[in-house]
Amino acid sequence: AVREIGSIVREEDVVQTENLTTCMLVVPSGQKKEFVRTYETWANFSFISDDNGGRTNHISIVVPRSAKVLAEDKDYLLYRVVVLSKMVDTFKTTAREKGFQVRDFTFDPEAQHEQEESSEQMKQEC
Repeated sequence: AVREIGSIVREEDVVQTENLTTCMLVVPSGQKKEFVRTYETWANFSFISDDNGGRTNHISIVVPRSAKVLAEDKDYLLYRVVVLSKMVDTFKTTAREKGFQVRDFTFDPEAQHEQEESSEQMKQEC
């Protein structure tokens, strides 16, 4: 079953700027070590630098050590990873190719507040 992640993700877990964006990935528990070891190397941004004698430089499109576990159960972990906004589709494609689920998510504080109130009301009714 697919769980709604809106109630899991908090505002401080989301990075959304002109240059950076947040990706949510579902990682099987058995692949946790492999994911953590490799996610920063999945895709690079290449450019030629005049400061480096015209050599091509390669920079990861992932913010180093940005993977953060937001939730987990016995089978899966929900990770947040911060990547360069212009390269987010490349990262998502690579993640899918490696067998990880990409969960599209846009943080909406108002919707989260409504969901929390609804959950609280359901608890009181039970």
